[in-house]
Order: sequence, then structure tokens, then C-alpha cells
Amino acid sequence: MIGKGAKSLQKFSSYMALPALVSQKSYDKINDKILRATTFVANSCMKKAAEDKFLTGTSDIMTMLPLLERAAQLHGDTGALSVSKATVLNMASMTGSIANTGVIFRRDLIIPAYKMSKAALNMAMRVFATTVKDRGILVITMCPGWVKTDMGTDKAVLEPEESIGTMIRTLPKLNESHHGTFIDRTGNPYPY
Repeated sequence: MIGKGAKSLQKFSSYMALPALVSQKSYDKINDKILRATTFVANSCMKKAAEDKFLTGTSDIMTMLPLLERAAQLHGDTGALSVSKATVLNMASMTGSIANTGVIFRRDLIIPAYKMSKAALNMAMRVFATTVKDRGILVITMCPGWVKTDMGTDKAVLEPEESIGTMIRTLPKLNESHHGTFIDRTGNPYPY
């Protein structure tokens, strides 16, 4: 459950700019779809890697690239990267850190597909960040922390409002020094 009841859910909905109160049932369905999608993506990526094939075709981010480039051109002649110009911000998880596999996260076989999908997201964003480095587009991967949701469970340490509020306060502080990095919700670097 998000936070503690409908009042918490209303706050979460307002932080996320959702048009109306999202029911717990709807939220559960969304979480379930995300989990199935990440499992599918991880399995698909593993299969493609095993077949020694490279991904080809147009991804969503490449479809958006012309719009991101246009935004970068319209919002600044300074050349400096910032969230007020053009930014790709991806939500990841600390569990996708290859550097910390078996070090901090010792129970790695519990949800391997989720962890592999997050590691794949981290790599995709590093590749994209390198690709658009000189195009004025800031690319960042951020971990919101362990949040009390159905997926995070009640054992998690953060309420959704705390995580979202911290991320919202962090975003304006991000600049070219953060380009291509994996950071926590406060802007501190996290190892890939």
C-alpha cells in the first residue's frame, strides 16, 4: 500500500501530477505490469545477448531524440546541461548496481530478472549519455530509494512523499557534472 491510506495516496497522486486519486487496485495493476515488463525485457535482453545479436531498430528514446535536441536548442545558448534545458531522467534501483552485486546485495537470486533489467537500464543510459554528450541533453539515472509500496513492502524505509519530495528538490541542482551518472535521490553518485 502506498503510504498509509487514502490521504497518503492523494498526496502521492498530487506529487506525480496524476489527474485524480489512483485506487490501490489500479496502482497494484500498474505495479504488476511493470514487474512483468521488466521481467520480459530482462529475459529478452538475455536471449538477444546469448544469440550474439545487437539491438536494432528504433527505441522510444531514439524516437524522442529530435524533440530532446530541439528542447536543448530552444532553452539555452550557454552550452551547460541542466534539467531546465533537456533531460532524460530514468528511475533505476540500487539493486541494478553490478559493482555491489554480492557485496551489499547478498541475496541476488531472489529477484534476478528485476536486478538484470535495472542493470540493463543503467547500461542503456550510459550508452545514450555518451551518444548525446555534445547535443545539450542531460542524461541521468536516479534511484528513488527503498520506498514503501507494494513492491517495496512495509519493510522499506521511505514513504513515497519523502522519496518524491527529495527527488523534486534534487532535480534543479543537477548539471553537466551529473551527466551519464547513476545517483541516489539526493544527487550522490552510486556505482554502476
